[in-house]
Amino acid sequence: RHTRLKGDWSSDVCSSDLLENREVALRFLKVVSNETNRMARLVSDLLQLSQIDYDTDRWERGPVDVASLLKEAALKLSAPAEEKGLRVEVRPAADLPPAYAARDRLEQVVINLLTNAIEFTPRGGRITLAAERQGDYVRVTVSDTGIGIPEEDLPRIFERFYRVDKARSRRLGGTGLGLSIAREIVQAHGGSIHIESELNKGTRVTFTVPVARSEAGEEA
Repeated sequence: RHTRLKGDWSSDVCSSDLLENREVALRFLKVVSNETNRMARLVSDLLQLSQIDYDTDRWERGPVDVASLLKEAALKLSAPAEEKGLRVEVRPAADLPPAYAARDRLEQVVINLLTNAIEFTPRGGRITLAAERQGDYVRVTVSDTGIGIPEEDLPRIFERFYRVDKARSRRLGGTGLGLSIAREIVQAHGGSIHIESELNKGTRVTFTVPVARSEAGEEA
C-alpha cells in the first residue's frame, strides 16, 4: 500500500493539472514540439552557414535553367501557399540564358525567399517569381503583397539572427538566418542581393548570378 508523505502533493498536482487535463497537456506538448523543431532548424541553418563559409570551392557549378528551377521551387511550396489562398506566379523571360551556378545552392536561395514571402503574405495575396537577363547576369526577383518591412530595419535585414518582428518570427519558427544564408550563397557566386519593401504593401527581393559561358567565352 502506498503511503504519501505529508505535504507531498507534486504527483497530485501533475495529475490533476496536466495529465487529467487533456487540453492543457496537448498545448504543453505542442509548445515543446515547436521549440524542438525550431532548435533543429537553427542547428541546420548554422551548419549550412558553416559549410558556405568553408566549402564554396567544392560546389559543383554549371549551366542552370533558371526558369525550370523557379517552377520547381514554386511546386515544392505549393501546399503552404494553397493553404493560405496565395497565388504564386512564375514569370521568366522568354530569352533567359542559363546561369552559372551550383543548382542546389541556387534553389536553396529561391526556396528561402519564397518561404519568407509565403509566411509574411496575408491570405489571398500574390507572390511573383521572375527572372531576366541583366548584362552578364541573370536577375531573379521574388516579390509579394505581404506585410512589408519597416524602413529602419532594411539596412540590417541580411544580418545573421536579425528578425524584424521577433515575436512573430518565433511563432512561425523562424531562425533569423534565412536571408543571411541567401546572401552568402549569392555572394559566393559573384552576385549581389537587394531588398525593397514598404509596410502593408509588400516586399521585393532581387539577386543576381552570372550568365553561364562556355570555355570559348560564348554563352552556354
